[in-house]
Amino acid sequence: MIDEAFLSTLADPGAGPATTTCRPVSAVLARARQLQRRRRAARSAGIATIAVGVLCTGFVVANRQGTEQSERVNSASTTTTDKPSGPPPPYVPCSSLAQVVANPPDRLTPADVPDNMRLLPSWLPDGVSLEGVSGNRQKATCPDTARYPVDAALALSATNAEGVVDRSIHLEGPLPFSQEQDMADGRGTWGSGVEHGSTPFRGGTATFVHGGAYDPNLRFDWTDADGWSWELWGSNVDEATLRAVGEALVLDSSPEGDEPVASLPAGAVPAGLRVNWQQLGTPAVYPSGDSVTWTISAGRSDQPSTGGITCMAEVTRRVGEMPLASAGYYGSSHETVNGHDAVRFTPMVQDPVVGGGNTLRWEISPGVQVQAGCADFSGSGFRPLPLDQVKRFAESLEPVAADDPRLP
Repeated sequence: MIDEAFLSTLADPGAGPATTTCRPVSAVLARARQLQRRRRAARSAGIATIAVGVLCTGFVVANRQGTEQSERVNSASTTTTDKPSGPPPPYVPCSSLAQVVANPPDRLTPADVPDNMRLLPSWLPDGVSLEGVSGNRQKATCPDTARYPVDAALALSATNAEGVVDRSIHLEGPLPFSQEQDMADGRGTWGSGVEHGSTPFRGGTATFVHGGAYDPNLRFDWTDADGWSWELWGSNVDEATLRAVGEALVLDSSPEGDEPVASLPAGAVPAGLRVNWQQLGTPAVYPSGDSVTWTISAGRSDQPSTGGITCMAEVTRRVGEMPLASAGYYGSSHETVNGHDAVRFTPMVQDPVVGGGNTLRWEISPGVQVQAGCADFSGSGFRPLPLDQVKRFAESLEPVAADDPRLP
């Protein structure tokens, strides 16, 4: 789980470390990911320098999107390599978050931000005005040995009548080391209310994790004999179903060519779910270089930053191969933004934290990803704005010149 010291760095870096009662974007991201590894959650969020009070629990709610029924899915048969898996790189403790605290992101001028990432909205809801924009570069803090696959190895999902994913299972791996190693090294805690314990699994043992009363997720973590680790996540599925999937998995930590990293026999796919993504060949890993983020915030100038309507957009580089053509993760659904496939995060009755409500993520240009949303904080808690308004805000985002008069 992302710790409080790290969360404080998500405020405006110009103001230094800060605390807030309003949960930052990446805190919601971490909660939605159910205790996902701290360092991987930090990378996926781009160590975002989010202004305090912007959208809070109404913004980013998931790390990775689901995908369409890909032509790459190969559930009928499995071919594994004859080449033995090489061992993972040596375990190197990487206190990336502590390094971020000590080395906050660098503030960039608009001219330093790539042209295809420097965006501004041409439409805002009534009474809302542009409050600020910022470009930031986060220096790389972890060695290459701590790199992780960007995409899931395997993903399954089921949708309800409204087209929202209400059940999902996905497999992360192969991972160079397990969360247990971080815990043993004293680099993390399980978090309040999290239940975990050792259990027989796949001929060995695994850690079974339940995220707590507000978390719809279960997880099995284990390390195979070759030293590579895996995480099997289930959202709104029971332990028996998730365990059966895990026992039936055929894994390959060193696939050759277009061999699958993980396969599930057709008869082992739970009723009502479908395989919508399968990683073939060597997985792409998170880049180890610096990351750039462009953040836009807008709100009511006549109300405090913690009240009224707030809109936000965050622009980052897109990594990974999973297409955004349709959703495959709990609380998400398919949408379009200016004709581009997008993922919409929708409030789910089972867990209001997972679905912040009507947040959109899409690839606005090759290699550039945007996530945008609006929420009303004028009452108790927050209410997501109607999708048509969020979509209009998102579709109004367009590149601007570095000397645009609206920029600082």
